[in-house]
Amino acid sequence: MYSSTGTQPAMPQKGEMLFSLEERGIRFSSDMTKAELYDLIKMHKPQYENFAIDCLLADHGHRVLRLPPYHPDLNFIEQNWGIVNTSIAAKKCYV
Repeated sequence: MYSSTGTQPAMPQKGEMLFSLEERGIRFSSDMTKAELYDLIKMHKPQYENFAIDCLLADHGHRVLRLPPYHPDLNFIEQNWGIVNTSIAAKKCYV
C-alpha cells in the first residue's frame, strides 16, 4: 500500500501494534513477528469505514453505495470531465 506521495507508509512499531491488538481484545502470541502482527491487524480491520453521514442516512431509510474513486464507468462526473478536457485540449485553451 502506498500513500498519495508514492512512498510506502512506515510500519508502526511493534509496541504500538501490540497495544492496538490488546486494546481491541484481539488474541495474539508474544513471539509473533511484526509482519505476523500486521497481518493479524489487517485481518481484524473493518472492511468499510463507517461515517456519521451513513448512519444519518440509514436512520432515514436510505442506503449509501460507495463507488471506486475516479472510475469513469461508474462515476458520471468522470465521463463529463473527460469530455471537458478533450474540448479544452482541442481548442488549446489553457488557463
